Amino acid sequence: MSTEPCRFDDAITRAARARDWTAELRDHLQACPECRATVALVEQLGTLAAATAAAAPPPPSPHTLWLRAEYARRARVRARLDRLRTAAGLAAPLLAVVGFTAFRGAEGWARLVQAAALPSPQLAAVAVLGLAMTAWVMQVGRAN
Repeated sequence: MSTEPCRFDDAITRAARARDWTAELRDHLQACPECRATVALVEQLGTLAAATAAAAPPPPSPHTLWLRAEYARRARVRARLDRLRTAAGLAAPLLAVVGFTAFRGAEGWARLVQAAALPSPQLAAVAVLGLAMTAWVMQVGRAN
């Protein structure tokens, strides 16, 4: 076995890739075991390349990547708004009580606590105001 490559090596490689054989190359291929090994190697590499290309999905387009990033950003914004809506919904009844206290003063609040067992117009007004504020906050959060 010689250390020099066959002089037809490049031509055999090109012919094996293109599957375009001349009569001279076919005759040489019958006589040269080194070139037959080269053809076998080129065919194996072609089979492996085709299998790899078929198995791997193509990379996503830039537009698809942008859409995924945009959807993720919108999901983060929605989650932030949901947290805000939940906090506001929990704070609305407290704000109603604070508003009633500011409107009626501490004495009105004490009377409200004492009269909690008895339905009164003021108690109903505070309850309705708290529920209305809660519903409004929840509706505003849902609209976003």
